[in-house]
Amino acid sequence: MRLLTFGFTVLSLFAQKPVIDPGGVVNAASFAPVDGPSHAIVPGAIASIFGQNLAAGTSSADAYPLPRTLAGTSVTVDGIMAPLFYASPNQLNIQVPSSVKTGSYGYNGQASITVTTAAGTSDPIAADVWNVAPAIITQNGSGCGPGAILNVRPDGTRSLNSPTNSASPGDYIEIYATGLGEKHNLPPDGTPAPASPLETPDFGVSGFFGRTEWQGANATFAGGAPGLVG
Repeated sequence: MRLLTFGFTVLSLFAQKPVIDPGGVVNAASFAPVDGPSHAIVPGAIASIFGQNLAAGTSSADAYPLPRTLAGTSVTVDGIMAPLFYASPNQLNIQVPSSVKTGSYGYNGQASITVTTAAGTSDPIAADVWNVAPAIITQNGSGCGPGAILNVRPDGTRSLNSPTNSASPGDYIEIYATGLGEKHNLPPDGTPAPASPLETPDFGVSGFFGRTEWQGANATFAGGAPGLVG
């Protein structure tokens, strides 16, 4: 009887449909809640979904184009299947479909997001969608700590920026981010940005540097990193 009861318990756990946490759709670079233009998801960018029973196991995409189903899981954003980078029972990483609509004249739109597994489809959750919501990717993927930033020396050599390997005045730096907005030369969803022609955003990008005094810096290039998605 105990074995039979245990068997029913295990089956019932696997049969539970996926659940997206309240506020569980976030920018994948910052993990900040979607509550404004600095945190919202952006068409073509990378988002994370947190919840329960989101996948039957853990799997990472290992080839391009990114799959629309991973570990038995699929995600729809306004009814459009999203490419998946990563799937696990508690977290999914997706590329937001580029055809998802944003708001008009800078105002946010909203997208309905669902997760589907063999056990069923989650209740939909709404997430704000903005034209632009940049966030810098971190080295450890946690949304905190040092950014995924490379030093570029005058001779073109590249190295990871760190407290022990800082950029020098006159060097370039490469900052890896997501959410830069609508772009020209956009590749199909789930496929890497091309090296030629370059994928460039519709909006200008600039940065600020300094401790006691902020100094502006215009980007010499902003757009999709060739060979990478989102």
